[in-house]
Amino acid sequence: MRVVNAVAVVLALASAVEAQAPGERALGPSVFWGSLCRAQGCVEGVDGAGAGVRGALPLGDWVVGEAAGIYWYGSTRSETVRRVSLFLTARFYPSRGSAAFVRAGGGLSWDLDEGPAHPAGVLGVGWDIRGWLGGTVTPFLDAALFGPPEPLPALRLVSGGVELAWPF
Repeated sequence: MRVVNAVAVVLALASAVEAQAPGERALGPSVFWGSLCRAQGCVEGVDGAGAGVRGALPLGDWVVGEAAGIYWYGSTRSETVRRVSLFLTARFYPSRGSAAFVRAGGGLSWDLDEGPAHPAGVLGVGWDIRGWLGGTVTPFLDAALFGPPEPLPALRLVSGGVELAWPF
């Protein structure tokens, strides 16, 4: 987590903060790392990393719609977890002059070793840094919930990472 915070601060300070309301359509990869645990206690988690592809489409001055496909792998000495998730999310930019956003959405998630898909939800925050590498670099922190809601989702993944996106 310290690495995520340090990268976010360095990238934010290195770029000019200008009017950064939602940009154009974009597509790109993301990488992240985090810990998956059972929602009841989260005493012992499974640490791991993941990658995904995200497409974004502006829906107005304050909102960007996203579709993402994500793969996550984590393991301990006794357990291995492989998950594939498909999400539809929206980024809400509270200010047109700020690059900060809040992300919320849902989708489906599969544990590749267990079988059927379960509902999934995601909440997160991030910061767009436009103009790097011809596109956008976005550090983010997310919390995803997976599993049947009986009464709460069974699993929780807290992760941080970086997305890259280029206009198309």
